[in-house]
Amino acid sequence: MHTPQPDFELPSLNQCLWRYIDLPRLLAMLSTRSLHFTRADLLGDSHEGSVSALTVESYNGNQASPLSIPDVQQTVSRLRQLFVANTWVQCWHASDGESMDMWRTYGSRQAGLAIRSSVGSLVSIFDKFPDPVYIGKVQYVDYEAEPIEGHTFLAPLTHKRSAFRAENEVRAVVSVLPSKHGCVNYSVTGQPGLLVPVQLDQLVDVFVVAPNTPEWTRTAIEATLRGFGLNIPVVRSSLDRPPIF
Repeated sequence: MHTPQPDFELPSLNQCLWRYIDLPRLLAMLSTRSLHFTRADLLGDSHEGSVSALTVESYNGNQASPLSIPDVQQTVSRLRQLFVANTWVQCWHASDGESMDMWRTYGSRQAGLAIRSSVGSLVSIFDKFPDPVYIGKVQYVDYEAEPIEGHTFLAPLTHKRSAFRAENEVRAVVSVLPSKHGCVNYSVTGQPGLLVPVQLDQLVDVFVVAPNTPEWTRTAIEATLRGFGLNIPVVRSSLDRPPIF
């Protein structure tokens, strides 16, 4: 279920969220009745879960802290890498409206669609999932000039480099630290993906098809949803509205 966590800043429950996907991902979501979470180290950014150089420098500058000891720093580094290899993320774009940048990056033209939801709906759908689900907005920082601040090992997973700022991401995170005989098991790498069962009609306000999608594709998607027992609206992109001169 959704679990508050000090490193995850939850936006307003009314904040509109978008997830841009292609048709195969839609079919996978419908057939499994689940949301697919991707392991953090497979998201496409090699810096996921890492910290900045200034973060390490801040450890060295505080001789009273155990983190100033090199062996402790190595252990902490291993733990961070272990968290990344055993954490799964689903990414959402926070915006009141559609984003052409997001369509171009994540929703293939004429074969994509966007899920429109809200933070409140996302929070509500994990009630029956046994593991904690953390939800919060990503903080974008300059890794060359700023330290990564936080309370737990999950803090780096709520930060990204400032070059990704346009994503304006809110992420849902599941993290399960592996153990063996009561000790951390550093040899375990989690499965590439994690399926989290959800009630799709509780999550999705509306599906929006990509700009310039043929009408027959929209109606086919609508019929597919009905075949799965879902009466969720499928609408055209607002970017298809004709110009006024």
